[in-house]
Amino acid sequence: MEQRKKLVEKVKKILVKARDNPNAYEAESAMLMAQRLQLEYNIRETELEERPLEIITGHANSQIRRQHPSWMWQLAHVIANNFRCYVYQNDQQRFFGGNPDKTYSFFGIDDDAAVACEVFELAIHTANLKWQEFRLENRRAIARRKYPKRARIEFLTGFVHGVQIRFSHQVQEYGLVLVKNELVEQQYTLMQQEFSPVNTKSRVQIRSTNAYGQGRADGREFMTLD
Repeated sequence: MEQRKKLVEKVKKILVKARDNPNAYEAESAMLMAQRLQLEYNIRETELEERPLEIITGHANSQIRRQHPSWMWQLAHVIANNFRCYVYQNDQQRFFGGNPDKTYSFFGIDDDAAVACEVFELAIHTANLKWQEFRLENRRAIARRKYPKRARIEFLTGFVHGVQIRFSHQVQEYGLVLVKNELVEQQYTLMQQEFSPVNTKSRVQIRSTNAYGQGRADGREFMTLD
């Protein structure tokens, strides 16, 4: 009994680190460690509660004011699943009018939803940064293409697929079972009646294996510390 109490306290401290850490890399690593210990020692969420279990909606601003591209929808869905959340789009009207700001809302247990938001915003930033690097290195080849703008979408689609592979390997490595909390499932089922689900189907036809392949390689390295 004493040993289990120590394990529960250890998991609580790790979750606090995940929740309060401003570094998304460290927050995600802490969250994974807590999930692994919960699974390994069958620690229930009720044992970790020092306060009532709180379900929140975390909002991540993608800084897009038009229809969101399919790669971003896919990325939000991949990250939401990895952190046991649901995700949906939310329009926030700007104070001075004009097109509303688009945000992605992650719905789940407070620690999960908070970290999912941080990781999503970091992933968007990293994907765009890696694309700029690829574009500069391959600007002549891209300019010669019939549809040069497609290279960006192909690269970013590859990045999302790479992140998905990275998370899948992570789940296998830690032996995790990513199951959403029952209360989250119940409340989201009620909420679903009010909005459309996230569309994660890709409409991109891959014409450049170079752009897609590099994007996928960069996605697989997302948030690795090596």
